Amino acid sequence: MKSRIRTSPRIIPGLLVLVLLAIPLTAQATSMKAQNVVDLVDLSERIIVGDVINLTDGFDAQGVPYTEVTLRVTDSIRGANGSSYTFRQFGLMEPRQMPDGTTALSVSPDGWPRFVQNEEVMVFLYQASPQNGLRTTVGLLQGKFSKVGDEFVNDVGNHNVFFNVNIDAGQLNPDDRKLMNNPETMKADAFVSMVRRAVDQRWVETGVMAHAE
Repeated sequence: MKSRIRTSPRIIPGLLVLVLLAIPLTAQATSMKAQNVVDLVDLSERIIVGDVINLTDGFDAQGVPYTEVTLRVTDSIRGANGSSYTFRQFGLMEPRQMPDGTTALSVSPDGWPRFVQNEEVMVFLYQASPQNGLRTTVGLLQGKFSKVGDEFVNDVGNHNVFFNVNIDAGQLNPDDRKLMNNPETMKADAFVSMVRRAVDQRWVETGVMAHAE
């Protein structure tokens, strides 16, 4: 039988609810062309470095499609305890053939981060939705960094990481200055070190690191 392409009616209510709930999050994540390191640190509930060790997708009890990502945690900068951490974001990894012969096309929207088995990442994660537990990265593509060699790079080439950022010069070491001057070749260890200090020493809260006026 030839498959039909449509969204299964059983997931429509959940999708409508999710869309309504996601509007503020999506607007926040995409309305700023430059989601810089101030935003990444300030808006994230979890900041984690780790390896992607498992990827699954499916539909939750309300019929909302999700991709579930499990990380082996190598460095928890904020909010992740234990050796692994699992979170779900909206959308399937790819279209799925349903038992009734239809094809569910409810994949993660364009512009949302994609994860790959065994890749090493650094993620800045928004707080989870209280309604369904879904979450994603701050600034979407801007809040997920993949390790390439000894560097971290996001899917916009790190273009916005240090754009419109002021940091108290007294807090910067030589590696920090290299990061800020050459974000397109951002050494992973140096970036992790800077972010850890920003979190532990409350740079954003105390004004040490802020948006440039």
